[in-house]
Amino acid sequence: MQPMSEFLKSMQESIGLIAQQAGVLVDHLWIVLTKQQFLYGLQEGVKGVIAIIFSVFVARWMVGIQKTRMALWDKKTLLVLGFIVMLISVFWGASILVDSLPHLFNPEYYSIREAVDLLSKVRK
Repeated sequence: MQPMSEFLKSMQESIGLIAQQAGVLVDHLWIVLTKQQFLYGLQEGVKGVIAIIFSVFVARWMVGIQKTRMALWDKKTLLVLGFIVMLISVFWGASILVDSLPHLFNPEYYSIREAVDLLSKVRK
């Protein structure tokens, strides 16, 4: 792992190189990159919330299944499958939601990372 000063120095050099190559467009590029990262975080956050809402609907469906009159074997099978679907959607949605928060609150960091990654691909 690089010490922080070396990391910052390499970031400054990379940003300087981007600025030299892009010229006047660097300000516009920076705004676009930060907006893109914010929108990515927003999009992922919405996906996570939708998955959690879906799990609530599955839970309500499971309550409805319990109240119906059907064979015990069918009822248990549906409840187990519903529970598995609910569990997967809750954990998947929560993980996506948690992963999207840094993009919403600190889009500049991810913009810098994307610019440096792009620059390293161009150098190769």
